[in-house]
Amino acid sequence: EHDTIEVDVEFFNTAFKEVVDNALTASGNDEQKIKIKVSKHNIDLQFFLKQWLNVTIINEGKTINPDFLPWVKTPYFTTWKEDGHSGFGLSISQKILEAHQGFLEVNSNKNGQTQVSMYWPMKQK
Repeated sequence: EHDTIEVDVEFFNTAFKEVVDNALTASGNDEQKIKIKVSKHNIDLQFFLKQWLNVTIINEGKTINPDFLPWVKTPYFTTWKEDGHSGFGLSISQKILEAHQGFLEVNSNKNGQTQVSMYWPMKQK
């Protein structure tokens, strides 16, 4: 039997696409600077253990200013407004994940790497 997640496929696609689009923009559309990592994690949530499918998009392009990290999932927040971006990408992804009882993490470091991790709850066996 395979590990599975229960998601609305169109919503999963939208969340994934928004995160990848952001990574492409940050990398200057250089696909060689983007990596996708898929893994399974066990996370202890106080009173119970939950399994998660983790899909992480790793961008080795521009990093996010640490002062902006608390705001990147907020609607309308963008550092690319002059390029026509609306600031909805990560906020949409966050809302889709929350609707599936999942969550979104964004990390950026000084080594030129930004990671956006989508945690989808796995179906309990």
